[in-house]
Amino acid sequence: MAAVLTITRCGSHHRYLARHLKAVRAVARWNVLRHVPSADPATAAESVDAVRRAAGWCPARAVCLEQATAAMVLLALRGYSATWCQGIAPDPVRLHAWIEHTDSGEPVNEPADTAAYTTVLRIPGRRSPSRT
Repeated sequence: MAAVLTITRCGSHHRYLARHLKAVRAVARWNVLRHVPSADPATAAESVDAVRRAAGWCPARAVCLEQATAAMVLLALRGYSATWCQGIAPDPVRLHAWIEHTDSGEPVNEPADTAAYTTVLRIPGRRSPSRT
């Protein structure tokens, strides 16, 4: 969480999303170079839960964007990969970030209303066969 919060805080506020995207893309490239396997559902869920617990102790903003980025970093450090997603939902317009199992395309430990979000960005960008 500390590394991700540093990404959020360093630089101008209006570029923090770009910094997160750059970090997630770097993690994805690192995973490809190392040929790491996709995280199994239990490992991915443990990582997401650990990040959420740590986010509860953070004195700064640590919501979905920061948590999804931190989960990707944590999984990479553990030797696994996942897919980072960002989506949008209409009326009222809402943005959300989460991670998915790379193999199944299912969101990891997300509420059912995550299905209301249309995915606009996937990193590493691999399209899962079960999701259209």
